[in-house]
Amino acid sequence: MRTINSSRIFDETLGARLARLRELLVAGEELTEAADYFHEQLVPDESFLTSGSDAENPRLLGILGGVLKAIAPGGELGYPMTLRLEKHAMCHGCAFWRGGIALFFYFEDLDLGLCSYQRSLSDPNVQFVRFSVSQAYSGWLVPRERGCA
Repeated sequence: MRTINSSRIFDETLGARLARLRELLVAGEELTEAADYFHEQLVPDESFLTSGSDAENPRLLGILGGVLKAIAPGGELGYPMTLRLEKHAMCHGCAFWRGGIALFFYFEDLDLGLCSYQRSLSDPNVQFVRFSVSQAYSGWLVPRERGCA
């Protein structure tokens, strides 16, 4: 009798959804496409959220701080949380900034990520920024290697 390995099926479907997210991040006309896909296809899936492990990454958080300073000056990252999906070389997380919320995801092998910032949960305006760790603002951070680890 043949058994179904639900873990393998989840990995395959997760891999396909992450591949689509990568495509949208790289080639999407609007950054909202990638953000919407992330929030509609991945975030509601509890198994996606539990498949990552806590990852301390001061370098990535430093980049996010610089990105956020550029779009909303005068803040500091508060209570950052970063999860890493090692098998997929991807990080995602959130942090507070100036009373608002910043959400992000980053693909290590692409060296490309997306950060969104909303001043409050009731504010309909959301700012989106595509970022690269290796091309970050030289002068305040010089990354030594790619990735979240």
